[in-house]
Amino acid sequence: MKTYSWMVALRMLWTRVGGLAFLVVLIGCVEVDHEDLEIWMEKERVRHTPKLSTAHPPVVYQAPVFTLPQGIEPFSRQRLMLPSDSTENVIPLITSQQASVQAAPPLEAAPLSGMRLVGSVFRDGQPMALLRVNGLLYPVRIGDRLGQDQGRVSAISLSGLVLREVAMDAEGQSKERVIRFAVVSEP
Repeated sequence: MKTYSWMVALRMLWTRVGGLAFLVVLIGCVEVDHEDLEIWMEKERVRHTPKLSTAHPPVVYQAPVFTLPQGIEPFSRQRLMLPSDSTENVIPLITSQQASVQAAPPLEAAPLSGMRLVGSVFRDGQPMALLRVNGLLYPVRIGDRLGQDQGRVSAISLSGLVLREVAMDAEGQSKERVIRFAVVSEP
């Protein structure tokens, strides 16, 4: 009998909860005047209406027309030469001798103290050293010139490089000196 009374109590509880839920739903369906809420919502709608400007039509892009001046191609060697009185004789702007005097290769212009030997390799059976100068790597072979005193590379091994240069000593006598570079490990 105890089981039966418990079930009856549970059934009565569910009935009351269901009835209470039904009443809440009915109260929610009752029409209430929300005029002040509607007025506030309309004011907010007007206040937050986006202000759109009219879009302008896109401008049509006209690419410039490229014409070759005097019929010379832009990447030809003729652009580096100045014409003389006749079109047959062309004078170059810079002669090859002037070009070699104007700018020395970076390995000949840099001081030896700014050079770091970072490695050496064998390419086609010939040794080649890798020098870092001003943050750039340069390949160096036997016979290449290095430094401001025109030193020549005389030997390259896996562990270093030998440079021979002729420099003036304190007495003004030319003297050959040997400079050795060892491989430097870099971070």
